[in-house]
Amino acid sequence: MRLSVISLFRDSASYIHDTFANLAALERQHDVDYYFYENDSADETVALLRTWMTNRPGTLVSERLGRPRFSQTTEPERLTAMADYRNRILRTARQSRSEWTLLLDSDVSFSSTTIDTLHAHADASVAMLTPCVEYNVACHMCSPTCGRRAYYDTFALRDRANRRGQSFSCNPFWEADDRDAWAAGHPVEVHCAFAGAALIRTHVLHQCVWDSAGDCEHVPFAGQVRTHGRILAVPAARVETTAAAIAPSPAFLRMQHDLMRNPLLRQFWTTRNWGSTP
Repeated sequence: MRLSVISLFRDSASYIHDTFANLAALERQHDVDYYFYENDSADETVALLRTWMTNRPGTLVSERLGRPRFSQTTEPERLTAMADYRNRILRTARQSRSEWTLLLDSDVSFSSTTIDTLHAHADASVAMLTPCVEYNVACHMCSPTCGRRAYYDTFALRDRANRRGQSFSCNPFWEADDRDAWAAGHPVEVHCAFAGAALIRTHVLHQCVWDSAGDCEHVPFAGQVRTHGRILAVPAARVETTAAAIAPSPAFLRMQHDLMRNPLLRQFWTTRNWGSTP
């Protein structure tokens, strides 16, 4: 497969060698070019990127913008900045003539089979595929406790009814048919998902941009993607990331359980509150 990789970096030296190892494994299976964006790093990230890109096809864009560094938050200023960074490297990546592009969060770990597992579901109706991204927090929604890790990127996940994903859960969906499909390892069609490692048809990517009006920058992007085809979340393709461990409040978990049990309550929550919580 002719594959492009787009990824963003900032102060990434502590984990960047793991990222490079994952990407090098891709090169043994696919014809890969790279479009990397870095800004305002205070560590060795730029030097490490330049060294690794030597004799590899693609482009590194490195800028000093004097922008603040955000943690993994949902602040509107961060979301606007992330949309800007993604669009900056996308303008360069539009020169790519690959078949598919991997939109990769640089702190996500994936296996050499992840791309093939996603691509196996790429029929002609599909524009983008996303994996199951797990993180270092156990599922709190299964009873009895399942022992699995929770799906991480619920902020970017919207089901077909445009409901945000269920937090602190190994199965981030609300409706029984979606939950059953996910549990059985079958892809679930979604309104939006990213999950840290989205595989998108390159010609579709070239016609889209990121944006944010206070919500996740991937949501308006996904709206553009869906004009070209379906977006599937693929549970069999698993990737991992690490985030600050958060202990959910019992009240929050009770709320999610109530929403799970009561379709009418989900409908009320969808129309009144879903844009901000959970």
